[in-house]
Amino acid sequence: MRIDQLDYALPEQLIASRPTEERDGARLLVMGKGSGLDDRMVRHLAEVVPAGSLLVVNDTRVIPARLFGHKASGGKVEILLVGREAGATARYKALGRSSKGLKPGTVVAIDGGLSVTVSDVLPDGALLVDLEAPDGDVASALERAGHVPLPPYIGRADDAEDRVRYQTIFARAPGAVAAPTAGLHLSERILADLSARDVEVASVTLHVSLGTFQPVKVDDLDEHPMHEETFVVPEATAVAVARAKEQG
Repeated sequence: MRIDQLDYALPEQLIASRPTEERDGARLLVMGKGSGLDDRMVRHLAEVVPAGSLLVVNDTRVIPARLFGHKASGGKVEILLVGREAGATARYKALGRSSKGLKPGTVVAIDGGLSVTVSDVLPDGALLVDLEAPDGDVASALERAGHVPLPPYIGRADDAEDRVRYQTIFARAPGAVAAPTAGLHLSERILADLSARDVEVASVTLHVSLGTFQPVKVDDLDEHPMHEETFVVPEATAVAVARAKEQG
């Protein structure tokens, strides 16, 4: 498929910069079998999900992956962590922005007490960075110093509200650098309505990573290299999915 087949006009004024007041207050477009399109609200989800269905949610938790700091020379640096390296506790793949570039050995002092050292520059321009905290507790330092990695199209700086609203109500396993956005609209009210219709809820963990930020630079989607993401499917979820498929 060619990417120009997916082009459409989207006026900037129609791109929301804030979530709806309530999680389930967003609009929902339903396409039924043979019934055409139906404009609904997300809060009505339980009315369109068949009774006895299985709902699988992503329990990944977004980390405050956007970091702002400066080099020893005083130059400003912005770093976006895009995924923790396998087997490492404080080494991440990252994207960096600096007026004069970032080289191996560069140390960046992050506002808030975190330190980032560039260990390598990869062929695709991404960085491998090591995070350090004065007390050795990198996870806590990242929570204090990091910013919520809002998508570029939001067009504003993050704030305290985003720490809550840019997480799903299922968020449990830290590791994503962007939210599984459809899940942001699910509320406790929806879960209660689904439960009343005997809809089972199971979870998987998929850490949204670099692929969500990488632009498509080819004309044919078949030539676009997809980034890998870490996922976990618990045994209980696999059993629930198999059972739901057997039941049709």
